[in-house]
Parts: sequence; structure tokens; C-alpha cells
Amino acid sequence: MSEGIGLEDFFRVVQKLINDYGLNIKMSVFLLPIGKRYSICENGIRRTCAVTQITTPLTPKYLIEMARPDKWSISTLLLTPKKAISVKVIEEEVRSLLEAVVNKGGHWDRFALNMCENLDIEKIKHYQSDDIDAWAQRIMRKIF
Repeated sequence: MSEGIGLEDFFRVVQKLINDYGLNIKMSVFLLPIGKRYSICENGIRRTCAVTQITTPLTPKYLIEMARPDKWSISTLLLTPKKAISVKVIEEEVRSLLEAVVNKGGHWDRFALNMCENLDIEKIKHYQSDDIDAWAQRIMRKIF
């Protein structure tokens, strides 16, 4: 099973956010839509992504993290609803973003990001020098 391959560090970050910062987080792992080459990793497995819901005092926030077993350089996305919207609308926006990233060969397309009218979307870069603590702290700064 390919679920989680290339997401191990992100899982550790989520665990740190829960344990050290007391965040309430729900997470699911999805297969990327079939499409261009990006949806399949070099080792032949289907690329996955993690979508997390983080409960905050004001509004839920969402992270999208692409599996990177090949160390592909792609930022984590932080999604913040602009107003109260249904889970169905969030799911539709996420599905649209995942289709766009596959169609753009593993890159977040500015046009696709701007098309998500219900969400403020912020990129959180990956740095090779990052350890789990630094990555978790950067996410915390962006969330609050």
C-alpha cells in the first residue's frame, strides 16, 4: 500500500503539533487523481497527499501536503475559509486544487489557487535544512 510513503516527515510534524501545541487535528490521506506523470512517483507508486483539518478558535484551517518520496519540491498549502462554508465546498475546492497540481506537473498553479474564491491560500515552503521542530514552528506561525 502506498498510503503515507513520502509523508512520514509530515506525519511527525502533525504529531508534534498535536503533542507539543495541543492542536486538534484530523487527517486523511488520498491518492492523487490519475493524469500526468506527477501522479505516479519514480518508483512506480501512486502519489498521495495528506489533507488535515486543524480546529482553531476562529475558523478551521486545512493543510495539503503532497507525498514527496522523490524529494519533489512543492510547498505545503494552508487553506483558510474566508467565511463559514460547508465541508462539501471545502472538499470541492481541495479536489480542484489536486486536479490542478497534477495537470501542472506537480506545481501549484497561481491561476488555480486564485480560482478558490472561498479560501485564502498560503504556501508554506519546504527547506532542506528543516527538521521536524522547525517545520512545525513555521506551520504554527502561519496558523496563528
